[in-house]
Amino acid sequence: MTGCFDAIIIGAGQAGPSLADRLTRAGMTVALIERKLFGGTCVNTGCTPTKTLVASAYAAHLARRGREYGVILGPIKIDMARVKARADTVSTNSRDSVEKWLRGMPGCTVIHDHASFEGPYTIRVGEERLTASRMALSREPELGHNGPDGGLVQAAAVAIRHACSASALKSRRVRRETRWR
Repeated sequence: MTGCFDAIIIGAGQAGPSLADRLTRAGMTVALIERKLFGGTCVNTGCTPTKTLVASAYAAHLARRGREYGVILGPIKIDMARVKARADTVSTNSRDSVEKWLRGMPGCTVIHDHASFEGPYTIRVGEERLTASRMALSREPELGHNGPDGGLVQAAAVAIRHACSASALKSRRVRRETRWR
């Protein structure tokens, strides 16, 4: 089975969903491939859960200082299981929102599987081969990685810097939806 798209985006982290939105609004068909968790590092293990844990710590800090403000409470206890459950819930809700947004995006096909390059314009996902003239990686690979793709991943990462630049997008008639005045 083969699928042909205007663009293929690998990764549903911080950059992937926004790029998919911009390209589909410009009338392009997009395949977005995510192998693990939607939302990337920030939503799943980085910013979002960390800030949620910090907010709980700050709430405990304020509760401990309640007397300074005339608020008398009993001994302050922290239930780490509930703190962790809250952080997990916030991350899960964010992850689910990103996935729901992508799956409801007209012109965007979401594939939840592992992707590998077969050539400069071809991606393999399971038994399916996808082609597109535009490729984007949501994150750059480690430098010097040649792996099973024979260096294609590194070459693609360099090409993406150009393909996603303002001049390249403008030359492909992808215009901004919002005008600054």
